[in-house]
Amino acid sequence: MRRIRICFSYQLIILAILLPQQYVYPSQLPTNRAVDGVLDLRVWDYNASFNHTVSISGEWKFYWNQFVQPREFPWNNELPFQKIKIPSAWNGHKINNQELGGKGFATYYLKVLLPDDLVQDLAISVNSIYSAYKLYINNILISGAGEIGISYDSMVPEFRPVVKEFFTQSNELHIVIHVSNFNHHKGGIRKVIRLGLASHLLWESSIYPLISIFFFSCIGIMGVYHLGMVFIRKEDKSPIFFGLFCLITAIRTIMNSQYIIGYSLPMIEWELSEKIKYLTFCTVIPIFTMYIAALFPKEFSLSLLRGIQLLGIIFSAIILVFETSVFSAIMVFYHVLAISAGIYIFYVMYRASRLHRPGAHITSFGFLVVFITMFIDILHVNEMIRFGNITPAGLFFFIFSQSIFQFHQHARAYTKIELLTEELSKKTKTLESYGETLEKEVNQKTSELIVALDKTEKAKVVAEKANMAKSEFLANMSHELRTPMQAILGFSKLGIERVTQLSREKIKTYYEDIYSSGNRLLGLLNSLLDLSKLEAGKTTYSMSKCNIHDIIHIILKELKPLILSKQISIDCVEKINTKPIKLDKEKILQVFSNLLSNAINYSDSKTQIQIRIDEKNNKQIVSIIDQGVGIPSQELNAVFDKFIQSSKTKNNAGGTGLGLAICKEIIKAHKGRIWAVNNPVGGTTVSFSIPNE
Repeated sequence: MRRIRICFSYQLIILAILLPQQYVYPSQLPTNRAVDGVLDLRVWDYNASFNHTVSISGEWKFYWNQFVQPREFPWNNELPFQKIKIPSAWNGHKINNQELGGKGFATYYLKVLLPDDLVQDLAISVNSIYSAYKLYINNILISGAGEIGISYDSMVPEFRPVVKEFFTQSNELHIVIHVSNFNHHKGGIRKVIRLGLASHLLWESSIYPLISIFFFSCIGIMGVYHLGMVFIRKEDKSPIFFGLFCLITAIRTIMNSQYIIGYSLPMIEWELSEKIKYLTFCTVIPIFTMYIAALFPKEFSLSLLRGIQLLGIIFSAIILVFETSVFSAIMVFYHVLAISAGIYIFYVMYRASRLHRPGAHITSFGFLVVFITMFIDILHVNEMIRFGNITPAGLFFFIFSQSIFQFHQHARAYTKIELLTEELSKKTKTLESYGETLEKEVNQKTSELIVALDKTEKAKVVAEKANMAKSEFLANMSHELRTPMQAILGFSKLGIERVTQLSREKIKTYYEDIYSSGNRLLGLLNSLLDLSKLEAGKTTYSMSKCNIHDIIHIILKELKPLILSKQISIDCVEKINTKPIKLDKEKILQVFSNLLSNAINYSDSKTQIQIRIDEKNNKQIVSIIDQGVGIPSQELNAVFDKFIQSSKTKNNAGGTGLGLAICKEIIKAHKGRIWAVNNPVGGTTVSFSIPNE
């Protein structure tokens, strides 16, 4: 228990470090608030530490169902107005003793009094305004999102947080915001608008996406890892649910990242973005309960699990079928379901802990943090508190606790192995004591034992080779997975540490490097999973009559950009009139893609690659002949093994050593053969054969 408490303390420290920084800055909690539409900041010490920004919240002037032009402020004081507190939705605000709904349009106005000595450039940060707006400062349009309108048909919703820099010579700011909402059940300015020094606000807007990318990468990779565990331990279903839970949470992390959605993924429409955010929440709750039920099946009620699954399906269907204004209004009921499910999971954890189920205590600690962060986010979404968007950090904490649990499981397994080894040693000594009495029988069976020993020796050699192959495979796999992961973490760390010193172009370069490393990691995992399915015989082949000549033309069109970039000429020689043969077209396309890509990558520019089709012994033989660097003769067979690359090419193109192994398995499934030879004048010829029948 003492070790568990120490680990739990370490996790709390990590959670505190990884919480989004925008929720812990004192600058987020100013003491000044607007009163009667005026915010007095004349005593604002903007140069003090943690005081570079202020929230322009409090009582704003509110003009319902009208767009008052900015030029009418501040001169026209006769316009009738209401007072409304910001940040908050306008839902429930009373005008003429009638409560407002979510749909409508309005004008917000605030007068800000600035310090007389303020000479630095300012910026304004705007987050969630539902669901379209235009913002004016001193009669100048500063920013906006979507198209405002007075009806559903005349407006276009958009979600795009902005940090806009502006300069003013006046010590007064007249802020006018036109807002319209006919697409969500809550309308208005629902998040804090902040005003501050431009340099500080711009720095914040660049650091938050890096934090989201960090959580997305860590949680997403952990999800892929657990899904990959399914192929190793098929009898255990919990990695499937936990992997799906991590992947869905990773997607939700990106969708909730305001700056990433607003700038990096602008092609996603507002309606689709809202559906994805709500849909990920509705699916993640049933999947997480399925994970807990898989860990502690005896303590979890099956009927209750089915009920949670059914409600998750119903709410997901509502999200897919109806518009945002409909399903967003009923999500409060699903929030109640999520909290109720969390309370029941606590009950399950309590029962499992009392029965001393493996991992129950550490899982309880981790889930406690996940539940607290989820509960805080639910309150945040329902505008009960400002603090929120911390579920990814809670999940990161939970994953860390599960890693500790796995560590203890492995430690117990090793201890058990040592005990079994000791017991085996004692039994061996006991057996040796009977050796003398069995001497006659041993002599009679000597000839049989010699044969058995010979077989054992051969089996030992085979086992040693298999063990060496496994070790080499694990070493290569660890290296290939670690390299892009280190790149992702390294560039994320560089961005966080040097963001104030870097230009936007340099930050963009870091994002591109992170994206490239992520794609490389995803490509490796896809290739590894494809190869695993091929070797396990679980790949389905769709066999049909097809002409190899047609397949060659398809793959040449796909690789045309790569061929043109290296100025390589392709010559296709058919020594026979090819006839259709039975094969899986998509799998053979994959073989051609791997072989031709290798030939192009390892050939010099302005050289020639020849594709030759021949027939021999009722088999069609395809040969790809390049003029590249070639393969050492002693490696011609080994290059078709997993994670094996030619010593002449492994440092040139950054491959994983899986492509030729995949080709070998596909051709083997077609009852064919694949091989490679070196050309007399340089380069390599890779050939494969497929039977005509």
